[in-house]
Amino acid sequence: MKLKLVVASMSVLGLISCPVFAATTTKHKYQKHQEETSYKGEEEVANYKGEAFPRLVTCPKVDMYQPLLDLMNQNIYRAKPTVDCDKPIQFAGGINFDYQMAGPLNFGYMGENNNRFAVNDAYLNATGHVNNWVHAFLEVSFSNIRGVPLHDSDFFVVGPDASDTPKPGIYSEAYHTNTLTLQQGYIFVGDLEHFPLFAKLGKQFVNYGQYVIHPITRTMTQVMTETLQTAAQGSFISGWSGFDFHGSVFAFENEMGMVDEDDEFILSSNGHRHTNYGAQLGFGKISDQFGFDVGAGWIYDMAGINDVAYAITRFHNGETGDDGTYEKRVNGFTVYGLLNTGPFSLSGHYATALQHFDADDLGFSDDDDDDFDDDGAKPWAFDVTGAYNFNYWGKAQNLYVGYQQSGDAVNLLLPETRWTAGYGIDVLKNTNLTIEYSHDSDYDDDDGGTGEDSNRVAVRMAVKFG
Repeated sequence: MKLKLVVASMSVLGLISCPVFAATTTKHKYQKHQEETSYKGEEEVANYKGEAFPRLVTCPKVDMYQPLLDLMNQNIYRAKPTVDCDKPIQFAGGINFDYQMAGPLNFGYMGENNNRFAVNDAYLNATGHVNNWVHAFLEVSFSNIRGVPLHDSDFFVVGPDASDTPKPGIYSEAYHTNTLTLQQGYIFVGDLEHFPLFAKLGKQFVNYGQYVIHPITRTMTQVMTETLQTAAQGSFISGWSGFDFHGSVFAFENEMGMVDEDDEFILSSNGHRHTNYGAQLGFGKISDQFGFDVGAGWIYDMAGINDVAYAITRFHNGETGDDGTYEKRVNGFTVYGLLNTGPFSLSGHYATALQHFDADDLGFSDDDDDDFDDDGAKPWAFDVTGAYNFNYWGKAQNLYVGYQQSGDAVNLLLPETRWTAGYGIDVLKNTNLTIEYSHDSDYDDDDGGTGEDSNRVAVRMAVKFG
């Protein structure tokens, strides 16, 4: 029941880019693994008087809230090791190979792959069981997606002349390229079987927005919300009257430095860069026939979002020459909704800045006629995707179609609109093949874009193991 919400209803979340492993295959594998490997044993624990008595222990620990944890950890569709009481270290992994079959590779939008052939990504996950309350999670990842488009532009033009200059957008600022790196590494403290609160300490995708990491093409809302940082995050999951309530608060130190009007660093009272923080709340109803999950998040400073920081730096290179600094904090807000009924599922996401950026940080507001300098941008984006999951020829399959739109986001290096459609099939055990078509339309010349359309066709072969 818990898995259905994430894998069937929530499959739409990744379908726009990566419909890896449809509901039936994943659910059966999960149940079979639990049945074959679970056993019950006893361990001695002490009561409040210090007297020893046996307590029933189940190994491996299969958390009933694991699908919801995957949603909050942004780890949907990832191969994850089981937390086993008798095996202190468990491994699992996967490889995504992407082939850009047709379409331009140097248009320069954020979130698009600029390679004809790419490993996106090859990863190995390890779970360490420390004790019933403490676990460790490590993810080592390699991706060879090109860091910048083929034109390798260090500068780009804003305003009406932007159409004469290629965009310097990249696939992601959060993921390292051509480097074997520790993508995630955190300590998990909690036992949801006995207590609703838990904590994550370390490098992680904080619980702001909802998305799938390393998809074929990252959505516009993912560009505006994905936040990979070394952070402290406290969360809760609690059931009540058939609903699951969940939420998080998080804090981390911004990598970008804030400056004043004289380009002097603005530091906190202890001489460090400012601490960023945020929160997200959600609730849902778990059901095979009808389920949903909705949530809303807020972040204090959007400069802590990886791709937003990249766009600010690129804009500074073209405007002021400053690198890695910004002048004004801007709050961010996001909402999402996920729905499933039978084989059909629907998802929607919205992300926006709550204030205008400083004109020197991220210029141009389409609210302000033809003046590109008076107001900074106030970008927003949304997406909606519908999917149909089915089983034919004995293989789990899905079809999906989606639409995305952005506003005032030309200097976040996003297109104005995007249509997507795709088909995925589990061709073999733990092996998925997906083909996806996307149609992008850029902002008009008067809005700082190129006014051009582009089409792309991409194929992904994805495997998971462990």
